[in-house]
Amino acid sequence: MRLVTCHVENFGKLSDLTVSFTDPSGIQLFCEENGWGKSTLAAFIKVMFFGFDNAGKRSEIDNERKRYKPWQGGVYGGQITFEAGGSTYLMSRVFGAKENQDEFVLRDADTLLESDDFSERIGEELFQIDSASFSRSIYISQLGCGTAATDSIGAKIGNLTEHTDDLNHYEMAEKKITDRLNALSETRKTGLLYKQKGQIAQYEQEIKNGEALDASMEELVRLKESLRRSCAERKEEQGVLSNRLKAASEKKDLAVQHNEYRHLCETVSGKKRVWQQKRAFFPGRIPAVEEIDRCLQAADQLVGVEKEREIYQFDDEEEREWKSLERTFTSGVPGLHEIEEYHRKIGEAQAAKPTGNKLFLAAGAVLAAAGAALCFVMLAAGLICLLAGAAAAVMGFVRKKNPPYVAQVAEEVRAFLETYGMSGRGGEEADLYAYGNALRTLEGTLARYEQLGEKRRKYEAASRSYQEGAGAVRAFLSGLGMEAEPDLRLQLQTVKEALRDYLHAGEEYKKAVEAKDQFADGIENLEAVRNAGGANASELNDSGADASRENASEANAYRVNENESLTEIQNRLRLISEELEGIQRNQMAYDRQLEQLQEKRDAIAESEGQLAQLREQFLQNRKKRDILKQTGHYLEQAKAALTAKYTKPLKEGFDKYFAILTGTAADPYELDANLELAVTEQGMPRKIGLFSTGYQDMMGICLRMAFVDAMYPGEKPFLIFDDPFVNLDDRKTEGSLRFLREIAREYQIIYFTCREGRGNVNGFAE
Repeated sequence: MRLVTCHVENFGKLSDLTVSFTDPSGIQLFCEENGWGKSTLAAFIKVMFFGFDNAGKRSEIDNERKRYKPWQGGVYGGQITFEAGGSTYLMSRVFGAKENQDEFVLRDADTLLESDDFSERIGEELFQIDSASFSRSIYISQLGCGTAATDSIGAKIGNLTEHTDDLNHYEMAEKKITDRLNALSETRKTGLLYKQKGQIAQYEQEIKNGEALDASMEELVRLKESLRRSCAERKEEQGVLSNRLKAASEKKDLAVQHNEYRHLCETVSGKKRVWQQKRAFFPGRIPAVEEIDRCLQAADQLVGVEKEREIYQFDDEEEREWKSLERTFTSGVPGLHEIEEYHRKIGEAQAAKPTGNKLFLAAGAVLAAAGAALCFVMLAAGLICLLAGAAAAVMGFVRKKNPPYVAQVAEEVRAFLETYGMSGRGGEEADLYAYGNALRTLEGTLARYEQLGEKRRKYEAASRSYQEGAGAVRAFLSGLGMEAEPDLRLQLQTVKEALRDYLHAGEEYKKAVEAKDQFADGIENLEAVRNAGGANASELNDSGADASRENASEANAYRVNENESLTEIQNRLRLISEELEGIQRNQMAYDRQLEQLQEKRDAIAESEGQLAQLREQFLQNRKKRDILKQTGHYLEQAKAALTAKYTKPLKEGFDKYFAILTGTAADPYELDANLELAVTEQGMPRKIGLFSTGYQDMMGICLRMAFVDAMYPGEKPFLIFDDPFVNLDDRKTEGSLRFLREIAREYQIIYFTCREGRGNVNGFAE
């Protein structure tokens, strides 16, 4: 069974990759740097035969279909050409988003006709193991060197003893037995026996508690009878007190109404006094809230205006500078156009002044020099240049006359500058230059004057705005009869709060009058109510004048008789009513308790029958559990006896490969009936998981090869080694390369590595 070629159309990061497995040594080496796609290519070979693992996982790392989805898009899949059973096949797969979208085609490589020798489950049919067993035997990755005998591996090895079906179904039978034992468990909370045991204890406790139910029910009946008698006594007393209260109320109605009416009148009087006190805050008229709000808004604006005044107000230095500038421009402020005009005249005057023509002098010198040189070559041309140079020199010494216009301009500028206290230096030519500088100084002075003038105008405008706003607020306060205070906004806020208090007091006074009038409208004989307390009726007028506190006290102290007040009767009736409500609640509670106890009492009789039935079910389920335990034990013994028959050849295979890999004997290593390795160290068997990663990888690789030898005694499969020696030290790495050369005698090796030292298969001596 050999791979011939492989073409990856798109798989993970690999795209349009073709590989031939034709190395005559039997080892097809892929020594590439990290990130090339070695593990991806190894996974591609496995997936082509077995399909994707973990298709139901959501994670892209665990779900192989998602993990190896082409990075660059395109057709997802490829082809593999392989030999098996004397025939050569071309297998093609195209993968979709789901398994039902996959496409599989198998063709005879010689005829290119479709073949039905294998189905899309070609891996299981060809290797006679499932995908997980393939990854634990034939496919060895650098992160998965360890192995364990799966049922599929055991069944394949078991072909030697013709017990394939038994081993194929052992794991399923063992799982069913374990699940059933967990379901029947007596110690697990979810176990049936555990639940039944709890129900039995609950029933037994209920039956035991049933003896105390009768006593409790009798006590409740006695308490109910006591409550019934108390209820009758309270109702009788309640009737007597109700009659007495009715008689007393009829005599007291007038006094109570008098007291209530007096209280309402006193409230009206008090509210009116408060209202009048709040009104006294305003010497003049009462303003509207909107007026105050408008003034407050104006006061807020005054704050901004005041800040603007502070910004534009001159400091001492600016004030002195401003006064100096005012003196400068006492005769008037010049316009920029005047200064510009004088600048223009100075420019014209300077252009009209006489100067030597240096250009002609320079040209004459050049022509003279050229003529002298030419005289030695061409005499006529040299003489002409000399004459031209002489003429140019003469013209250069000619000077223009000084026109009277220059003096006139100088005099005009001087007179203009003296108007503003400025003048130039002596001498005509120096005056024009000095006058130009003086004009520029005047321009700067004028700009500063206008700048300060603009600031002074803004200050004066802000001052006027402040005075106007403050004047309006002061006029408003004066209209209310109030003197304006320094902090106008604070004063307005105080006025607004006083107005709010005044309006609120007025509303309270109005409500008090309405309440008194409403009460009076409901009384048939208002005059009798006014006179009931012995006070003069004129004291209880509509204005709510103060009434005598002594008369009010006499009304409140009204008694039905010498010993008992109306309030005391009412309090006693209230107390009796509360006691009756409490008795009723207690009676209802006792009824509920009696009902519950009766239900429990009825349930006890039913529980006794259910307890007997439940105990019988418990014993039957316990017996089932014991039988399942024995079955699992015997099944395990049967498997151990069966696997023990091929433990010896597996151990011999392990010893052989261990000696090749390490150069030492595997005497300390033992293989039990479950095909698990142990190492004897310090007189005790130790699990291989206690050793270093390198040792675990080394033992796992040797055991895998022992499995493969036992699984495939005839036609040998190819083997995939995805850099499994990465954790071995240098000495054992040498042994691993000898190991590869040895197994390549029988197997085709597909070997992936990223290190040249681990890929130099032929680099060490035999």
